[in-house]
Amino acid sequence: MTNQLIPVFTGKIGNTQQNIVDGRTLHAFLGSRARFGNWIALRIKQYDFQEGTDFLVNNKIIINPRRKGGRPQTDYHLTLDMAKELSMVERTPKGKEARRYFIECERQLIKNIAAQPPSLPIRDRLAVRKEIRLTLQEAISCNNEGLRTVFLSQARKLSSEIGEPLDGILSASQMKQLECREGVGDV
Repeated sequence: MTNQLIPVFTGKIGNTQQNIVDGRTLHAFLGSRARFGNWIALRIKQYDFQEGTDFLVNNKIIINPRRKGGRPQTDYHLTLDMAKELSMVERTPKGKEARRYFIECERQLIKNIAAQPPSLPIRDRLAVRKEIRLTLQEAISCNNEGLRTVFLSQARKLSSEIGEPLDGILSASQMKQLECREGVGDV
């Protein structure tokens, strides 16, 4: 989303890459009067959120340049589901606004995923790339213009299925050879 009410970024929670939110930023937006550490600990306990599934904990030391040393700070990265639920339980206009915002973030994510070509497991993706390379090498070496057109059409179809351009699959010299063949046209 271009207008971010609360910044959403990509991170890994559990073994899943997903959109996440900084807990401190959400807390500040919601305008809770409770100290952040107390607020997040109470909410985690009240609603049975699970570390590694609903949130990640990041402990760090905040350095004060005017003093020696620093102080510990615990940050929480929350899944959109947890952020949505925390917003809802605040029962304030800001909570309602944040919840609606996270729902819209999810809609946008689903819309973006639907627009992308389906992703293949890496092993299948590598096999398709190999098939594209072999097909394009046939097109380069083929003297029959009709067959060459068929090979190119097949390679373009496969490359669009995995969402990779042909020039990302062939080397620069192979692309040049392909472009130099008579009757090849746009590759």
